Amino acid sequence: MAKFISAAEAAGLIPDESVVAISSFTAVSMAEDLIVAIAERYEREGRPRDLSVFHVSGVGDYKHKGLSHLSKEGLIKKLTGAHIFAEPDLIPLIDAGKIATYCLPQGVASHLARAMAGGEDGLLTKIGLHTFADPRLEGCKMNAACQEDIVRLVPIDGKEYLYYKGQKFDFCLLKGTFADESGNISLEGEPVLLEQLEVAAATKACGGRVIVQVHEKAKERLHPRNIKIPARFVDYVVIGRKENTFQTHLFKEYRPDLTGESRIDLAKIAPKPLDVRKVCGRRGVLEIRKGNLVNIGGGFPESVATVAAEENISESFLFSVESGLIGGVPVEGGIGLSYNPEVVLRQPEKFDLYNGGCLDVSFLGCAQIDEEGNVNVSKFAGKIVGPGGFINIAQNTKNLCFLGSFTGGKADIGIEGEKLVIRSDGSVKKFVKKVEQITFSGKDAIKNGQNILYITERGVFHLRPEGVTLTEIAPGVDLQKDILTHMEFAPRIADDLKVMDSRIFRDQKMGLIL
Repeated sequence: MAKFISAAEAAGLIPDESVVAISSFTAVSMAEDLIVAIAERYEREGRPRDLSVFHVSGVGDYKHKGLSHLSKEGLIKKLTGAHIFAEPDLIPLIDAGKIATYCLPQGVASHLARAMAGGEDGLLTKIGLHTFADPRLEGCKMNAACQEDIVRLVPIDGKEYLYYKGQKFDFCLLKGTFADESGNISLEGEPVLLEQLEVAAATKACGGRVIVQVHEKAKERLHPRNIKIPARFVDYVVIGRKENTFQTHLFKEYRPDLTGESRIDLAKIAPKPLDVRKVCGRRGVLEIRKGNLVNIGGGFPESVATVAAEENISESFLFSVESGLIGGVPVEGGIGLSYNPEVVLRQPEKFDLYNGGCLDVSFLGCAQIDEEGNVNVSKFAGKIVGPGGFINIAQNTKNLCFLGSFTGGKADIGIEGEKLVIRSDGSVKKFVKKVEQITFSGKDAIKNGQNILYITERGVFHLRPEGVTLTEIAPGVDLQKDILTHMEFAPRIADDLKVMDSRIFRDQKMGLIL
């Protein structure tokens, strides 16, 4: 039977130099109270020191929750995860080389936990080949403090694979909804099912201890179908303090429409103003066909979801989020939630489907694009972000659209009279000679026959064997002044260069029917 203890008692169990695994998707299903208790102990005692932290997705709210609490020099010495930007208070320590930081593709991290749960020492996969995860490039190393090689290139039968080495977990910190007297854990109030069981089982396989924070202790034994982490895999249960135990940081109240318990009217999602982001979202929606399974990334790609809701076509296809959700409409903020989800899978299962090519079309962000069609979203201008689920999705989707503003930095761009008006442009060039880090390989995409578009507010580019090619231009845009001048390389110009669909620039519904 699991032992019920306080968060402070749980933090006191962790010695210096422990390897601690955490399962969360940004600030969803996050063991916030346990993390806060570790930070409070460190403030009092200067312990635990030199932790190695492993997580799949980011653990934080892009502000000051989650791992941001542990932004104290000497507390963490190594960080391994798919996404770092959700933990902004750690960034100064990472940039200063005080925390050795490794970024894995999110699906790889999720499957690595599953492999370790099965007694394996690591994971063999094709995911990450010819990206920064490949040891011929950077081998997942994000800063100069990284000395350990965690990825190997392995040829088998004339094909290339990457082998990602696992870690020995001493502790894991998980979040559930209810725990019964024995320590069985349910997740019915959590909007996503992640890799909690896999991380718990991996920790036990390593001889480590599992600590789970929950909202409440159940009054009676949990129904067998609701138990997602059996008591056999739980050592300690913490009833979290109310202020540190929430469904998601985004909403103060409990939202049953995020768990599938109830539904909201999607037509009531407020339409967005006609701006650069919405222009990109409208152009993106034109790539969707009836019945498609569609992935939406964070940032600009989220505009595809809001446009679809405004056009009342969300139920003509299925949205997909890498946290494990299918159906409904993704919630803005890059936090892995959906309103009215139809299916809730565990994250490792979802990445199995992604790796197998289940997606019809994906919309992802882009920070840099180069002349070979490579895309960077993981490290730019010296800022470490991490790839999240980007690599798994981009590597295995047949039709792939990268969405983003044409330039970066402060700009003044509007729409007047169904034309794009650039009053002042951003100072950062996003179409560069060579990306700072390869998160997506253009050469591999051509080799694999993927259909690749780069969608911006002033033009649409297509990746062709002969190079990045401009195929559409926004009305009101001057090719030389507004596009070519702001690129570090000369793109191909399509012989049949078209003007983008005029409906995109009208301040009214497009009237879309799939």
